[in-house]
Amino acid sequence: MGYRLIRDTLEHDYNISVNDKRVSRVCRKKKIQSHITHKYNCCTKPATDPAYIAENILNRDFKSDIPNEKWLTDVSTSKAFRQKIIDAGMIQRMSRVAKCIDNGPMEGFWVIMKREMYHGKKYKTKDELIEAIEEYIDYYTNKRVQRNLCVLTPQEIYEKRY
Repeated sequence: MGYRLIRDTLEHDYNISVNDKRVSRVCRKKKIQSHITHKYNCCTKPATDPAYIAENILNRDFKSDIPNEKWLTDVSTSKAFRQKIIDAGMIQRMSRVAKCIDNGPMEGFWVIMKREMYHGKKYKTKDELIEAIEEYIDYYTNKRVQRNLCVLTPQEIYEKRY
C-alpha cells in the first residue's frame, strides 16, 4: 500500500483529512514502502490462427450506464470461450488480436491485484490461492478506495448510480 492509498483510506474510513506530502513524509520516516514492480518490456504477439475475431463495437468506450452491460476479460479468441458467450446471450467484441490497449483496464486490475495480494507471498495449495483471490476481489470491490472514483469504492459508486 503506497502513501496515496494510505491517505485516501484515512480520509474515507477515518474521516482524517491529511495532505499526500505529509503521509509520504511519515511513510519515509517509518520506512513504509509500497511494492514496486518493474516494467516488463515485451510485445504481445498476434495469434497465428485465431479461432474467432469479434467486431469492434465498443471502440474503447468502457463506461457503462447499467450494471453488467460491459465485461472485461483476457480470454478472447478460443472457440470454447466464444461458445460460452453465445450460450449466455452476450455479444463479444474486440478490436483485433494482440491489440493490448483494449485490454488495458483488465491488465491494470491484474497488476494491482498481484502487487497487493500476491507478490511476496507463498500459497501452499490451489485452494489457498483461490481463497486469497476471492478475498482480494471482495476487498477491491467493497473496501479499496480509488482516486478515479472520487475516493470511493467500486461498490459505493455502484450504489450511488443504481
